Amino acid sequence: MLRDRMIEYSKGDNLRGYWSLFRWRERARNKLIKDLLTFLCNRSAHRHGGYIGNGAKIAGLPSMPHGLHGIYISRYASIGLNCWIYQHVTIGEVDCKAPRIG
Repeated sequence: MLRDRMIEYSKGDNLRGYWSLFRWRERARNKLIKDLLTFLCNRSAHRHGGYIGNGAKIAGLPSMPHGLHGIYISRYASIGLNCWIYQHVTIGEVDCKAPRIG
């Protein structure tokens, strides 16, 4: 049972822990705590094969059918409720501006 859970977790599809870190980072007031949570978020996102920038505004939990694999979201992006983001999607930036989705 433990082995099965470890294998399932190692696939990178379980993002519950990532989103918890992401929300804690949004609410953090202390710079040291925020920097630590940013480091952990970046490591977790890298482990899952994607990136969500520090400062990205995400309302709710977006639906990611393939997990975070191949997804890059700029730190200036704003994503609304009930958005679906598929594998190998880049929400980039130009001149410190990014799209608003949803």
